[in-house]
Amino acid sequence: METEVDFIDSRKASVISDVKSLSRRVSELDPATFEEAIAETKFGKFNLLLFVLAIPASLCTVFDTSTMSYTFVAAQCDLELSLDDKGLLNAVTYAGMISSAIIWGFLFDVLGRKKLLVIGFLVDSIFVFTSALTQNIALLLVTKYLQGFIINGPFAALSSYMSEFHSAKYRPMCQIIIGSCNSFGTAFLPLIAWLILPYKIDFFVGDYSFHSWNIFLLVSGLPAFTSGLFYMFLPESPKFLMTCGQNEKALEVLRRVYSINTGEPRSSYPIKMLIDETKLNGNNKHGGKVTAQRSTTQALKEGLQQIKPLFYPPHLAKVCLTCSIMFFSVMR
Repeated sequence: METEVDFIDSRKASVISDVKSLSRRVSELDPATFEEAIAETKFGKFNLLLFVLAIPASLCTVFDTSTMSYTFVAAQCDLELSLDDKGLLNAVTYAGMISSAIIWGFLFDVLGRKKLLVIGFLVDSIFVFTSALTQNIALLLVTKYLQGFIINGPFAALSSYMSEFHSAKYRPMCQIIIGSCNSFGTAFLPLIAWLILPYKIDFFVGDYSFHSWNIFLLVSGLPAFTSGLFYMFLPESPKFLMTCGQNEKALEVLRRVYSINTGEPRSSYPIKMLIDETKLNGNNKHGGKVTAQRSTTQALKEGLQQIKPLFYPPHLAKVCLTCSIMFFSVMR
């Protein structure tokens, strides 16, 4: 009797093994969707690295929008700030964000997530460092506006970039991490201000005078600068590459992530082929189409087609009303 049970169990195990083997052969021959492909990369070291890099990247938006609130007290005598000047400095960063919100929405679908993260954070850090060198309110207003204009891009791309390296099971964690980092930045910035602003710092470098608030603004630009450098060494989003029809590059990125996460060789990645998403997205609900292997000019044209409805009724009036409410409520 025991022999018969053992024989039956062995037959079951053999059948299960054959089914799994057949499933693997079918999955290797059939093109995989993005969700199937990203799920096979597992969760490991690469994902943890993304979470760590999200900390300084998420701090940038908080620092760009909030540093003026702590700078006013230290800089009001040096820059002879009036009450109106303080309100304008506090609102001008948000004005930059409002004026660029529509642009960045399609630009990171045109340029790519990685490129926008690297360029966006590095350019933002340049404007932050420039604001630290300012000697008058006019230059400070210009640099703060440009910070708001630029930071919208990498901040929007960060959420997409992180989500597109995680399967549906772990994707909600990305938004939790980014939200938690924003909350951490809100508490961390006043700590930096407390460590720097109370000290009386006065020195000259050529014709430029530096005070504690200049040093504070200089330090606030470090997260953007370091984030831009770190993202240089990370791969492009495989989802973006698939959307552009660059499936071979996407597959190579997926193999690389799989190898880092599991420690297995890239050749053992089970997915061998990806579906052509450019054919699936031919007639999307936004009225735009995505062309495989498109040029930058063609990509810009396709992106503009998707945002055209915002400039026609009834959306235009609602966009203007929302932006005006946001701007004047902050300036109040």
